[in-house]
Amino acid sequence: MTVINTPSNQSADHTPHRVFMTIDELSAYIGLSKRAIYQRAANRTIPSQKIGSLLRFEKSEIDKWLRSQSVTADESIKMMM
Repeated sequence: MTVINTPSNQSADHTPHRVFMTIDELSAYIGLSKRAIYQRAANRTIPSQKIGSLLRFEKSEIDKWLRSQSVTADESIKMMM
């Protein structure tokens, strides 16, 4: 993971940083293939950022996105019917 210092996000020790993941790190973290992640990034259905020519994923944004994607068992059953 890559830590990038920014003044807008400070840790408890007052050191500003944001944590970014590579496509390989994100794939291992969420269990999706790199191809699926690239498709979602192109469709803007997963939070991503271009840093220079590199595609990066901010961990805090991915965590928020994952929470928003989860469904309860009741919702899952309703979708199957």
